[in-house]
Amino acid sequence: MKKNISILIAPLLIFSCTSSLKHAGPIESDDHASFKGITRSIAQEVSFPPVQEIALPTDPYIVQKKDKTFFDCKTIKKVNYTFSGKVYEKLRFDDDVQLKCPNVKAFNRSMPWVVLKDTWSETDEQNFSAFVKRLGAAKCKNLDRCLSSEASNSLISEEDMYNLYYADCADLPYYLRGYFAYKNHLPFSFVGKFQSVPLTDLQIKSNAARIQKLRDVGKEKEALAQEAIDADIRYSQNGNMPVSQLNTPNTLGARRDFSGINGGIKSAINDAISTGSFRMLDGDLYASKVSAEFIRPGTVVYGVKGHAAVVYDIKPNGEILVMDAHPGNSITHKGWMDDEFILDSSKHGGMFRNWRPIKVTNPKLGKSMINGQVVQAILSGQLVQAKDEELPGYSLEQYDSNNFVNNGKKITMREWSSLRISAGRYRFDPLADMIDRTNILCEDFKGRISDVEKAMTNGITKLSLAQYPNNIYGAEGDWETYSSPSSDLRRRTGVLGLIEMSRDAVKRITEKDPMVSYKGSNIRSDLIAAFKNTAKNCIIIYKNTLGAPVSLSLMELSKRAGLFSFDPYMCPEARWGASGDESKTCTDSAEKRETYRLTQFLRNTNIKDEGALHGYTLSDLKTLEAQKKVNNNSALYNYDVAAAIANIK
Repeated sequence: MKKNISILIAPLLIFSCTSSLKHAGPIESDDHASFKGITRSIAQEVSFPPVQEIALPTDPYIVQKKDKTFFDCKTIKKVNYTFSGKVYEKLRFDDDVQLKCPNVKAFNRSMPWVVLKDTWSETDEQNFSAFVKRLGAAKCKNLDRCLSSEASNSLISEEDMYNLYYADCADLPYYLRGYFAYKNHLPFSFVGKFQSVPLTDLQIKSNAARIQKLRDVGKEKEALAQEAIDADIRYSQNGNMPVSQLNTPNTLGARRDFSGINGGIKSAINDAISTGSFRMLDGDLYASKVSAEFIRPGTVVYGVKGHAAVVYDIKPNGEILVMDAHPGNSITHKGWMDDEFILDSSKHGGMFRNWRPIKVTNPKLGKSMINGQVVQAILSGQLVQAKDEELPGYSLEQYDSNNFVNNGKKITMREWSSLRISAGRYRFDPLADMIDRTNILCEDFKGRISDVEKAMTNGITKLSLAQYPNNIYGAEGDWETYSSPSSDLRRRTGVLGLIEMSRDAVKRITEKDPMVSYKGSNIRSDLIAAFKNTAKNCIIIYKNTLGAPVSLSLMELSKRAGLFSFDPYMCPEARWGASGDESKTCTDSAEKRETYRLTQFLRNTNIKDEGALHGYTLSDLKTLEAQKKVNNNSALYNYDVAAAIANIK
């Protein structure tokens, strides 16, 4: 394949929805907290092979991406919003590289943060839940659109028409909490700097032995990659601990601004927050009891594999709905994500987390301005976070699988959570679950439309890639922005999940499981009908290489979920797994077509392996197939939901 762009092949792998090293340096703050006397040891510096420096263009509108390629800020498109009957033009914000653009920075206006209360009341918490619930219920697809719409944002004002908003999955919980606090003149705090809990001597020796074993057999590349994984603060073995926090109001009285031309709290969130920010018990959030009182809209769910989401609604039967953000500034809405949210050690801080109450102590009061009015505000003070023992909602119960029992029978964490939240009313309704899951899958497939189209619109499909990133689930630069291996894997497992759910339903109904709610006589036929009726009404329309619309139902598209190319350099037809006449409009080179065929084994992989090495060239892929080390059989999995359900024994 011809190499038309440069790509950084280095052992620093980015696996989750956000980079742990987004800012140029650590966010240092004069706001320090005791954090319950945690011993702070300095983490060992990790060095990586030097990257060749590239001369930067003199044009300030040409900014450098993480992969050392460049982005032309003048190409940012515009979008119109309507507020109070008036039309406003904003820039379309869909890539974190745009945070560097002078026209983006200049677009933002000051949002002076005036704090009037020293703590959040229960009413404030209830209002925050209502704010998040409305935002999620609107099903808006982009954070900037969410906060710029009267339909979704209960706190909207004209200033939102003059500011741009961006968040990935880790940023979103902090962004929403900070935005709400700003709009309601409340205090806000977050850990701006943290470090890994030190490894034990035994762990250090074990890691060193594992890496040396790779080097002993000549796998230097793998050894370097493993060193990077071990050093990644988002996947720290013993979790993380806070070092300093950024407070509003500031301890020393520095003025805070949520936005501003030169950045503000929202920029600090974009820079400092990664999924590593959640990987601690003693951070901004605490481990919550699982009940209707404490699991509510605004609760954060952290998946220790590197993902975060926000609960936006709870159904009457205890089913949990979440929304999550992605590097392209998109937002998706879904039910419980079994593959993302898994049981893990409490030291990693996973699953349900609530915001730790904060209070401004020794506040210094003074005059400030709100909308031209002089008010008495809190100008400075020491911000203190509540300790675990002070929180009635604190509990580690969700980390003990021995709790996942109902009437003496082991159940899943999902069922246990729903039972607890619904006060025992939860029952598994397979037909309702099929309809809900299919609708969620429909939204997920529709969300892919803009992701694929964005790569074509920005000219990515016209380029070629000589070598894949070290790990396809999260390299930086254009790959992070435009590729879709993680989300496509989620869609594949979502389709297969319909089949697995159906198999489980048939088994449980046969066994007369009292937890199942079903009154029909033929569960297989009923499940097939529920899927078909829902999937046929879900229409996905994508643009092919010629820009012509191609209309397909979820019924058709789900069958080819295993064929979707995650590679953003390939044509839209390949991205959507087209064949026959539908694929004839694709203009990909022979090399790209061969690469597509030889990477089927990656599309056949339905387990997200953040430690895998994928730095393949076309030659590498040919060798793997010739040596029969991979399986490129596109029929390895059956994604025909209706046919698979009909064959359930």
